[in-house]
Amino acid sequence: MGEVKGGPLVSILIPTHNRVFSLQRAIESCLKQTYEPLEILVVDDASNPPARESVSETIQHHPAIRWYRQEKNVGAPTARNRGLHESRGDYICFLDDDDELFPEKIARQVEFLASSDESIFGVTHDVEDERFGERLVIRNAQHYPSYTSFLKGFANTGTMAVLYKRSLLLDAGGFDEELPSSQEYDLLIRLAKNGDLGYVPHILSRLYASKESISLNLSKKYKGSAMLYRRHYGRFYEVGGVSLWIKMTLKYGAILMRIKLGQLIGVEAYKSWIRKGMKGS
Repeated sequence: MGEVKGGPLVSILIPTHNRVFSLQRAIESCLKQTYEPLEILVVDDASNPPARESVSETIQHHPAIRWYRQEKNVGAPTARNRGLHESRGDYICFLDDDDELFPEKIARQVEFLASSDESIFGVTHDVEDERFGERLVIRNAQHYPSYTSFLKGFANTGTMAVLYKRSLLLDAGGFDEELPSSQEYDLLIRLAKNGDLGYVPHILSRLYASKESISLNLSKKYKGSAMLYRRHYGRFYEVGGVSLWIKMTLKYGAILMRIKLGQLIGVEAYKSWIRKGMKGS
């Protein structure tokens, strides 16, 4: 797929906090996109020292980059919401500062959305995962013909994998700033109630893990998963009755037990355990 120009504006939003070593890589992956027009919004969540110093030369040479700074460290969901409200694009992509996009990501997803109907709120893709010390691929090709099947499937595709329609993100209220983890899945649950998630069969981004990654912060992961269940357990009953409520309660119980075991055996052992599970899936 070659360069694509002249379509709707796409906003890529990057929250960052004390990760200057990977921020440059994330920004450069945005600048290498084959699609235009783009705007890149970086929200510095009170990095110390300010993150702008590490990428100032890149900013000077690329007017598509817009920079915002939070005076206090308020967390990635709040920083993402700040970027969402400052953005001007028709479509929104969220990118964590330690991950990267492949060059054709935006072009392929815009092409899909341009030919989709109004029921589609966004489109996802497959993801290359290097969080566990080796290359794995997260396949996001699951099809959920109903909202009930979506809830059963735990359809969490990864923050940067989805290209969203901005108007629907705003209608949904953006990310829940109270959740310490699982904010992406919570957002998908709310969006999927009134729409569908599309899919393009390509690996279009790469997922890394820093030492501070929430995906490996088991304390935050446990608290967020527990809060997510409490927030949506009524929805499970409303959509699927007692049967779905029981199934989802058992699933969340298993997730919380797995995280607790991870806290007991340590992060490295937990990573090995999850890696084996991904290979077997």
